[in-house]
Amino acid sequence: LPAMPCRLFLVEDQELVRSAMHAYFSAADDLEVAGEADTVGEGIHAIDALVRQDAAPDLLITDLALPDASGLELIEHARRAEWPIRCLVLSGRSENQYVEAARRAGADGYVLKGNPNTYLAAVRTVAAGDAYCSDRLQAAWDRASEQPLGTDPRHAGESGRDAS
Repeated sequence: LPAMPCRLFLVEDQELVRSAMHAYFSAADDLEVAGEADTVGEGIHAIDALVRQDAAPDLLITDLALPDASGLELIEHARRAEWPIRCLVLSGRSENQYVEAARRAGADGYVLKGNPNTYLAAVRTVAAGDAYCSDRLQAAWDRASEQPLGTDPRHAGESGRDAS
């Protein structure tokens, strides 16, 4: 029996980019697009419905710059809600602070837009349970893992200590 395909959920506000991603990932035998949204709110609603139906996607792929909120907020929501899902950021933003913030938010990987050859490797690596980061962002990714949770004021209380 062939293994079940990895089920992806795409959150990207640019229709052309999202439809291209859908076609690109769907062309791979081991991947399937289980759903998509163009805002954080839509993504939360749709993924939550899938989770309740016992049909949670395996991997969330989100952009950072979305119309209603940051993709980081979607990842943080996924972690708080304890969805059984891995999270990959696919962004055009290469500045260190975005990479570090994504890692601290709970992302399992960060891949830069613009080089589709890296997308499949990123998806397969993260889906398999490993971290993935575009080469030129690796130093920022590694730095973020050295900062313990609870040291960022936006995440006060997550380390088990009350923020008050």
